[in-house]
Parts: sequence; C-alpha cells; structure tokens
Amino acid sequence: MNPLRAITLITVIAVAALSSSACVSQEGNKAETSATTAKAAEKSGVRELFTVFHKDGRFYAFGDRKIYNNFLNHMEPAYILTRIGAGPQRQTLTFGMTKADTKMKVDEVDYINLYTGKAQPADSFYGEVVRDGRFYVFDDWHDMQEYIKTGEAPYIFTYIGKGPEGATVTVVRNKKTKGDKAKVDALMERFREVHGI
Repeated sequence: MNPLRAITLITVIAVAALSSSACVSQEGNKAETSATTAKAAEKSGVRELFTVFHKDGRFYAFGDRKIYNNFLNHMEPAYILTRIGAGPQRQTLTFGMTKADTKMKVDEVDYINLYTGKAQPADSFYGEVVRDGRFYVFDDWHDMQEYIKTGEAPYIFTYIGKGPEGATVTVVRNKKTKGDKAKVDALMERFREVHGI
C-alpha cells in the first residue's frame, strides 16, 4: 500500500472517531441540560393544586388536571392516598394520584408536599376549591389555605353560570390584590383553560 494513502486513511478514521465522540458528548450535554432544566422547574415551586369538599364528607386534593376533571365527572381516582382526620375540620383527606406518583415516595410528590407545608407554590400558582357546587379560584396559596380552613373569603369576584354545567365561579382576592381586575381576568382565563370551556 502507498504510505501516503495509508496516512490519509488513518487520518480519515481518526477524524471520524473524533466526530463520533463529539456527537455523543453533545447528546450527553443535551441530556444534562434537560435534567438541569427539569430540576430548576421543580425548585420553582408547585404550579397547581385542585381540591374538592365532597358530599361524602371527604376532602380530596389533586395535582393532576386530568384526574381532577375525571373526578368532577364522577370518576373515582384509580390511585389514592388516604389520611383519616387530616383534612379540614378533621375530614378524611384523600389525594388523587397518578400511576407515576405511586412509584415515588410520598415525600417526593410535589402537590402533597405543598399541602403539608413541605413545598412552596410557584410564582404562577393556580388553585381551585370546589365546595357546594361552586368553584373558588386562587392565585395565592396562602389565600387558598385560609379558605380551606375557614370557608370564608373576604374579597371576591363572582361569575354566575360561568363554570362547567352553569356552576358559579368565584375568584378570590386578598387585601393587596382586591382591585387588580387584570389578574382576575387572567385567573378566569386560566379557569376556562383548565376546564376546556
């Protein structure tokens, strides 16, 4: 074999090997970036919590929209975690869980941690409480906690017939946010998005 041709062939193989390892390295970096982004999202707080005071005397909490909406349509969650006497007014507290949630330790499930005080809400937090056929909508976790405990909300905007099947929707505000109509409108838009209406 011509020595020059042999050197060229070795060079081509070496360049190909370097290119291949660069591709693997870039893929690895993408995976690491994706994992870092996911962790950053986790640290930003819990985005949504949905709760229902049910006529059966239980208090249900959900972190997943699909399971929540199925429950509202009279479908019991397939996976639940029940804590007797841990709900408001010592009601039984039932968390409706996803299959993925059941594979995690309880203290790793973000919306359970939010409810129990071990996690923080996201800046863009959205919450709902369903009580006596009405929807109460929140963008402040503290306001939602207070409402769950007391059943009272001092500052509200009420929309009769604007919820699913003509239900009343009440947007709850606090002393600082009571006059911010733009946020009320944004919350109503988010409510419609959650319920597909």
